[in-house]
Amino acid sequence: MRFDTVDVESFSAALALFKARFDPADERLLVVVVDNAGWHRSPQVIVPSGVHLVFTLPYTPELMPAEHLWLPLKEGLVNRAWSTLSELIEPLDRRCVWLMQEHALVSNLTSFHWLPAA
Repeated sequence: MRFDTVDVESFSAALALFKARFDPADERLLVVVVDNAGWHRSPQVIVPSGVHLVFTLPYTPELMPAEHLWLPLKEGLVNRAWSTLSELIEPLDRRCVWLMQEHALVSNLTSFHWLPAA
């Protein structure tokens, strides 16, 4: 599924997909570290059972694990001119698929000693 916007509805849908993918039997506690974006903090966000949101401190993007994924994600895509957004989508999608397969790299970049163990 592709999300074209960042809003409460998209975030709620992404949480539901995450829950369905990683805990369909409702047997785990899934901890998701998020920043303080309005669509993360809204009381309208639907957080599935078994999912716990942990918020980073305000104005500290360096503490957000996902922020550390930008560098490997952008590798090979930066310092190039793209004629259209459509031209960028395919190589960006390939890069995202590659990054999702690099479990050790993602773990090394996003696992901090201060994150709660789940």
